[in-house]
Amino acid sequence: MPILSFAVPMMKCQGCVSAITDALASAQSKNKEIKQFSVDLENKTVSVDSTLSTDSVISIIKTVGFEATLTN
Repeated sequence: MPILSFAVPMMKCQGCVSAITDALASAQSKNKEIKQFSVDLENKTVSVDSTLSTDSVISIIKTVGFEATLTN
């Protein structure tokens, strides 16, 4: 399963990272479709190793107020 990378251009601070991390961790605890993920503030990206669809991952990120677009 490929690791999906998303650009999150409005991610500007550690609080943004925490919000996105918490949303993905919550989704991960509810189902096992997210194997692992990382949030990179410097590059404003989120990488997700998951069997979820691209739209599902984007939806999770949107729940905390951020737009995300697939980069790979």
